[in-house]
Amino acid sequence: MPTRTSPNRWLQGATVAIIGIFVLGFVFSPVGMWTGAILGAWLIGTQRVWRGFLWLASITFILSVPSNWRSSPLTGIDYLGGMMLAALIGSLPYLLYRLVTVRRQGFLSTLALPFWGVTVQMLAQRCLPASIFNHYSLAQPQNANVSLLPIATVLGAGSIPFLIYWTAAVIIWMWNNEFQGKKIAAGASIFAAVWASLLGYGFFLRISPAYTPHVLVTGTTLAWTCLAGSLILTAGILILPGRKRKLWADKTQTIALL
Repeated sequence: MPTRTSPNRWLQGATVAIIGIFVLGFVFSPVGMWTGAILGAWLIGTQRVWRGFLWLASITFILSVPSNWRSSPLTGIDYLGGMMLAALIGSLPYLLYRLVTVRRQGFLSTLALPFWGVTVQMLAQRCLPASIFNHYSLAQPQNANVSLLPIATVLGAGSIPFLIYWTAAVIIWMWNNEFQGKKIAAGASIFAAVWASLLGYGFFLRISPAYTPHVLVTGTTLAWTCLAGSLILTAGILILPGRKRKLWADKTQTIALL
């Protein structure tokens, strides 16, 4: 007689919550930035690497053309070309994240998406005109987010894209592990502790008399740190030969096996 398995209540609850957040994201742009990152990380993970990248870039291009045409100074073929370039660049962090997760699916791999996401955001905004890539700045739509704005005023605007990308990667990691407590307990605890610390720090700043709201720091310290982190993480997983990669993984076993 086949044994009956009880349903995973955490997975069922998470499914309902995520669907509800996605519905809200379609009508509320600041939430849509978070749900869009989750959808991108999920979509590219369901396809072969390059096919998923092309699918994601194509969907981003199709959605961005009608939504940005009024706010862009570009017209005609220049506008279409600019949106295509922005869609390809905006999808690049997901491609690099997918290349990492093909080799390793542990909690450590979730850092690939925020590392590369912040790096690509910084490089694109420094090298491309605002008429092309400004549409894809993840920090600007969060100006009204009183929970994150105090953090961004200290750590820089790049902290918001980092949290958006990392949250998406962690949710997909937990989803792939079916929200099983034994598999995600350590990683989820680290993630929750980081969020709790940042929100607590933001609340402390908000009640401080010296706090100046709505002033985003434009420094690139965090972005350059993410660039270094992304190169180290990607090299450790993708570039090192098999034996050296195993040795590197053994030295970071405490984190990699989470």
